[in-house]
Amino acid sequence: MKLIALDQNVISDLAFPPNAIWREILDLLKVGVRKGALLCPTPTETITESVHLDRARRERIERLCAEISHGYYFRFPWEIIALEALAKVR
Repeated sequence: MKLIALDQNVISDLAFPPNAIWREILDLLKVGVRKGALLCPTPTETITESVHLDRARRERIERLCAEISHGYYFRFPWEIIALEALAKVR
């Protein structure tokens, strides 16, 4: 399985495709996720960067993220730093 990191701009374009190319990319990602070949964990920044959007747009982005991530999130950067620090001292 391949992990694909999508930033907020890409996630927004997938949720609200500005043209046919973005719809095609979304379709391909969904097929890959359904087949178990791809997973697109939700970046933690997506939560904070979507908070200013109106409810309908924010919920559409959240539904898309849930679908292509299967509920997986990237760790917060400070969690990664803490785990690496613990690994060094053990």
